[in-house]
Amino acid sequence: MIRLRSVTERTSDNQYQKLEANGKQAGLALLSGCTADWCPCDTSDGTTTLSTPLWTTDGTSPGSTPWWWLVSSTSTATSEASSPHWRRKSQLCWCTTTSQPPSPTPSVTPTPVLNQCSCNDKNIWLDVYFLIDASFAMTSAGFDGATAFVESVLFKMTLGQAYGQQSRVGFITYAADANKRYDLTSFRSTDDMINNADLTYDGTRGTNIEAAIQLASTSFDTSAHRDNAQKVIVIVASDYQKGSYNDPTVAAETFKEDGGYIITVEYLQEHGEPIPVLSTLASGPLFQFTNRYGNLTTEDIRTAFCKANCFCPTNYNPYNQGDIVPLGGCYRPVPISSVQVLAAKNCRQHHNAILAKVEDRSKALFLSTLFPSKTKFWIGLKLINGIYQWPDGTRLQSNDYQMWAPGYPNSGAGECVYMYQYSGFSFGWFNDDCGDDQSYVCQNVPCSADNYCSTRT
Repeated sequence: MIRLRSVTERTSDNQYQKLEANGKQAGLALLSGCTADWCPCDTSDGTTTLSTPLWTTDGTSPGSTPWWWLVSSTSTATSEASSPHWRRKSQLCWCTTTSQPPSPTPSVTPTPVLNQCSCNDKNIWLDVYFLIDASFAMTSAGFDGATAFVESVLFKMTLGQAYGQQSRVGFITYAADANKRYDLTSFRSTDDMINNADLTYDGTRGTNIEAAIQLASTSFDTSAHRDNAQKVIVIVASDYQKGSYNDPTVAAETFKEDGGYIITVEYLQEHGEPIPVLSTLASGPLFQFTNRYGNLTTEDIRTAFCKANCFCPTNYNPYNQGDIVPLGGCYRPVPISSVQVLAAKNCRQHHNAILAKVEDRSKALFLSTLFPSKTKFWIGLKLINGIYQWPDGTRLQSNDYQMWAPGYPNSGAGECVYMYQYSGFSFGWFNDDCGDDQSYVCQNVPCSADNYCSTRT
């Protein structure tokens, strides 16, 4: 069933409402002659009417003389013996159609997706190992091209050894075996890497990606890796011979389950064949790249770095909004009660968080999943000088999203607000005495390239 879209049209002295389904005229309803609470709906296909229309779920027709309305600007109402499809005036008709819909034009602007993962390339702070194919299939010239690409990726980033907004990088080459050429502590700056990195081509037959992943994983387990930085592996491959070595999938999954990201770059040269295994190794479609179509750039890799650099601290839940990273922020449910002022203090003490802000229904549904059903929990809304405000200082406006429970806000109940599943699947806001104790949710901005987190806890 396809819902009809209503438009109002005027012809001569008759005003009527034309109903359209997928851009095709499908019926008329609510003509000027119908002023009652109930009006007949036409279910015609544009030329003829149905001989036996369906009743609505409301029951019997409220009228004794039914009418069919034909779909022409010059047509007149025609009485029929059979009963029409009745609807209340506030309702729209429904019909079926096989015509293809045009591109939809939303009547309401959708809520914009928040993006709290801001990123300046110079501020990226990751620990990265590049795994570069140095096999016979890569060729010497291809290897030099791959290393130039990799170093160009890093050229616009800040490399160093500080605990701050700098990245550490290491290099591993692989063919029949994997060899660590530089570890994470090798380069003191971006210039140091550009001027002194000297990667040599192996040229042996073999593509032991599994050994390279294992070597990188082991290297991350040393003191060279900063605990607060995300671990990233970038695989640049020109070939893969299945069956010659251990399947790299298991090693890749283990690394990703431990919180690491894997980016893959399929570097196809003349007569090169696609490498399907790379898509299974990558941390999703946003982390796999290829030069197959000639549009691969270094910025693509840095964009993936930005995503990998956006994450939530320990014990915080990401609000992803359909992305792989927490674009909508990070949320820590605290399942032990506190008065509101101390709940807010606890939030501030960890990553300078605030009590949660609820901007839309999707966010409200997300927050409701953080606790068992029927749990009351403080949110950040509070009555200050007669105006409800959020912890970031924004005031609750009349056109903002609101989900007050029936009978609330209650002027005699209190100044703080909690959220509660008060009936079935219905959640609502309740204002309450700030001295009462409830569970609560802390909200903070994710760690990202532009928001450095010195610790994950």
